[in-house]
Amino acid sequence: TLKNTGSVPVEVSVMQAQQNFVGWDGYADCTRAPTNFWGGNVNTPFQTEAIGGLSMTSTSVPSSTPDTFGTVAIAGVAARGVNVEVISQAANEQDLFATFKAGAFQPTT
Repeated sequence: TLKNTGSVPVEVSVMQAQQNFVGWDGYADCTRAPTNFWGGNVNTPFQTEAIGGLSMTSTSVPSSTPDTFGTVAIAGVAARGVNVEVISQAANEQDLFATFKAGAFQPTT
C-alpha cells in the first residue's frame, strides 16, 4: 500500500514481476538454461470493474497433467485514481526494467 503523507499530489509507479511458470514441474532449475517445461506460454492482460492484471497460461501443457497445467493471474485493484497497466512480455530483466522506466505499459482495458 502506498500513502502520500505530503501535501502535494504525486504520481508513482509500482512494478511487480512474475515469470509465467505454467508448465514448470516446480523442481528443475529453470533460471540458468532453457528447459523442456517452457513453450507456448501466453500472457493476456485483463480488466474487470474491480481489478486489472495479467492472466498467464500455456497452449502446450495438456490438461491431463494437473501438476503442471493451469492458469496464474496477477491483479491490482482498479480504484479511483489508480491505473492498472501491464508489461505482458520482456526479453530479459533489463528489457523489463527499461520498458517500465519508459512508461511503455499496456492498459488492461
